[in-house]
Amino acid sequence: PPNRTATLDVYDLAGRRVRRLRQGAGGSGTLEARWDARNDRGSRVAAGTYFLRLSTDTKVATAKVVLLGAAGNSLTGVQTVYQARGPRGP
Repeated sequence: PPNRTATLDVYDLAGRRVRRLRQGAGGSGTLEARWDARNDRGSRVAAGTYFLRLSTDTKVATAKVVLLGAAGNSLTGVQTVYQARGPRGP
């Protein structure tokens, strides 16, 4: 498959983009990213519900994320959720 542009963003419940985690070209396969629970300005975000949005040239997929206080240091638990619900195939 040809390289595609992929963007992975974090949004809050109000639909505001909180953080851009990844953007750029890549082939098919697994996209990995870590989120340190900070926004684009480097400030820590509040505990609560957020959404991951993965956009490619041809598909968009979202996954719900619940950040539990200071325990949410990375997307480790979320990666499994996203891979289970994300787009498959080329």
